[in-house]
Amino acid sequence: LQRKKRCMLLFLYICLIIAGVVVASFVLKFWLMYKPSANQAAEDADASDEISDTTASDMLDSDAADMTDGAVDGELPEPENVEAINTEQVDVAKEDEVTTNVVEEAIALADTADVEEDAVSPCIQLKITTTADKESTDITPWSLTRSGENESTIVIRAADSLSFDDSNTFDECVDSGVYTFHISDSGGDGLGERGKTGYIISADGIDFGVSTWFLDDEKMTFSLPLVDNINSGFCSDDFLLVIKTDNKPFQTRWDVIDNDYGETVLQGGPYSLPQAIYTQRACLSDGNYTFNMHDLGGDGVCCDDGKGFFSLYKNGVEVVDSNGQFGNKNSTVFVVSSP
Repeated sequence: LQRKKRCMLLFLYICLIIAGVVVASFVLKFWLMYKPSANQAAEDADASDEISDTTASDMLDSDAADMTDGAVDGELPEPENVEAINTEQVDVAKEDEVTTNVVEEAIALADTADVEEDAVSPCIQLKITTTADKESTDITPWSLTRSGENESTIVIRAADSLSFDDSNTFDECVDSGVYTFHISDSGGDGLGERGKTGYIISADGIDFGVSTWFLDDEKMTFSLPLVDNINSGFCSDDFLLVIKTDNKPFQTRWDVIDNDYGETVLQGGPYSLPQAIYTQRACLSDGNYTFNMHDLGGDGVCCDDGKGFFSLYKNGVEVVDSNGQFGNKNSTVFVVSSP
């Protein structure tokens, strides 16, 4: 829509320029035609005064002498307005040339603007298809958000619950950025029978995120455009974190640090549901990372506050399987690389 508005404004700007040039050319042409006529009228008036002061015979003799002198010199006198007419033709030709140049420059500017806009801000066709159990009565709110400036979050789409038909589809052209698809289930059993329900995420026709199960809550974080848009395989298991909270879920936090740049690329918690299963999936770029699990109570996610745990998987392979006993913090280094 923004692109259409820019094109319309640019088109109106070009039309105004062309109209102004055409009007100016007509005004200039009229002025040039009028000026010689006025000069000629003044010369005719001067000639009339001279005629009144001289006799008709003297004027005839003078004209004859002028004609004779011209014939002897081999030149014939030209009409007095020939020079003005030639000047007018040159000016009109220059004006037409200027008009043509302005139009060509305006068209070239429009083409350049279109090319630059396409190169700077192409959109990505994002599609999320969610299939749920039609017989379920659970509430399954979901949302799609994009990370904004200063750690802000922009809501792209959200719903209080899925409509339990065969499928629910989000299919729109979106801007580049870091996105998170978030879905939860009030019954704690996900969207239904494993393998028959779940969601699939694709960008520009390439499937890259898939989940056939979750229990209480799940998030899928990914960047657009895809880092590797040649490989059409799923990447939902590049990073998979499964957490079961204890009875104090508000004490649990975690983050993933990109060791090459020192930036936090993923983070989660604190949580609200005790003894609940939270899962986090993500498509990560190739690199070296550190996963940090934190507990503000200093006793992990176990023991006196209830039995919890967390497990970390990379490309489907288990990296950490914790029984929840880690004190204040547990750190694990892992590497993501293309197969």
